[in-house]
Amino acid sequence: PEAVTARGPGDYKIKFDMAPLPRPISMPAYLTSVWANDVSLRKPEGLIINGMQAATAETVIASKTGRALVRLIAIGFAPDKAARIMIITPGAPSPDMQAELQRFTYSFRAMSQAEAAKARPQRLISIPVKSGDTVASMAARMPFADYREPRFRTLNGFGPDFVVSPGMRVKVIGE
Repeated sequence: PEAVTARGPGDYKIKFDMAPLPRPISMPAYLTSVWANDVSLRKPEGLIINGMQAATAETVIASKTGRALVRLIAIGFAPDKAARIMIITPGAPSPDMQAELQRFTYSFRAMSQAEAAKARPQRLISIPVKSGDTVASMAARMPFADYREPRFRTLNGFGPDFVVSPGMRVKVIGE
């Protein structure tokens, strides 16, 4: 409930969360003096992302596999809230990956009132596997138009060769 995390190919990691702003503050000042006040940041810069004031900077950290590049992005989402994105890459991203990460960052926007009114919460539910069920049939219950089986496998921590068996419980997304 506090954050959304993602892991991509090559051990890329993304963490998104929201944080209260302690006072009216610019995003560059928030980034350098509140969120990452005890971190040595490189290349800080102010940005505008879909009309919202933002700031970004990077730092390098030691990880289990060596040095990792950490990109921090703070976005002034509301007068009292900052949206925060942390992207961790093992070393410098390739130019193609850099472009994808930038596209991801600049896609951040507030939902319109019409979009918010249409949104319906999805719920994680646990259901029993019945005789005749397969990974594909269980995945077909998910409310997605694409990637149902990979999503189902990821949600349940199942590898590509895992087979469900009657009586076990699995997680699916329901509306």
